[in-house]
Amino acid sequence: MSETDFQGGKVVSFRLPHDVPKTVSNYLMNLKEIHKRKFSSEIADRFVQAIEKEALFQRPEKQLVIPFPENLTEEEKKFLKSDKTKALIGQLVVQLVRNPSEVPIQRQAAPAA
Repeated sequence: MSETDFQGGKVVSFRLPHDVPKTVSNYLMNLKEIHKRKFSSEIADRFVQAIEKEALFQRPEKQLVIPFPENLTEEEKKFLKSDKTKALIGQLVVQLVRNPSEVPIQRQAAPAA
């Protein structure tokens, strides 16, 4: 790997454009007040998510979007966002595609008329 490779834990810096909208500037100031010393981590997480999303949309045939249910806790959302959970969900999808008859699906009884 070269010195310019991007890796976790490595410092990346950039300047905001001169024409950054006031709404963005205000939002960043608000985030800084809320997160204080953890502001950089918060911005880094958002930056990585935005770049990851952009990279995935360049290959739309390789993605599946599954919206979260509305009533998830923050802990449940964090669990679903983890790389390990994403890998497990990916394996389940592959199994569904290759051998759908082997995946146990609970069917609900039809409601009585």
